[in-house]
Amino acid sequence: MEEKLEPLFKSIVAAVNYHEESVYEKLSVSEDKLNEKNKQIDILEELCRKQKEEMEDFLKVSFANRWKKKAEELEKQKNHIENKLDNLQRTNDKFNHHLDKKTNLISVSTQTHNECIEIETKKGKYVLRDGLLLTEEGKEVGRVTESN
Repeated sequence: MEEKLEPLFKSIVAAVNYHEESVYEKLSVSEDKLNEKNKQIDILEELCRKQKEEMEDFLKVSFANRWKKKAEELEKQKNHIENKLDNLQRTNDKFNHHLDKKTNLISVSTQTHNECIEIETKKGKYVLRDGLLLTEEGKEVGRVTESN
C-alpha cells in the first residue's frame, strides 16, 4: 500500500510545490509592480513639490512687481503733490507780497495774526474778530469796512 500511496503523495507534494512556486512568482511580480508604482508616486510627488516651489517663486515675483509698480505710482503722486505744494507756496508768497504792497505792511505775520478785540459798551460786551463784530453769544452784529 505504501508503494501505491508514495506516487500519490509525491504528486500531491509536486502539485503543492508547483502552486507554491506559482504563488511566490505572482507575489514577486506584484512586489515588482508595487515598487514600480511607488517609484512613480515618488517621482510625481517630487514633480508636484517642484511645481509648488515654482508657483511660490512666481507669486513672490508677481507680488514684488505689483508692489514695485504701486510704489512707483505712489512716488509719482508724491512728486506731483510736492510740485503742486511748491506752486501753491510760490503763489501764496506772490499774493502776500502783493497784499503787503497794497496794505503797506512789511511782515507776513501781521496778515496771519488773529487778534481779538473786546469792546464793552453800556448795552453789553462785543468781540471784534476777523473783521466781524460779534456778541458774547457769537451772533454777528456788524462788520469792519475799509474806507479810502
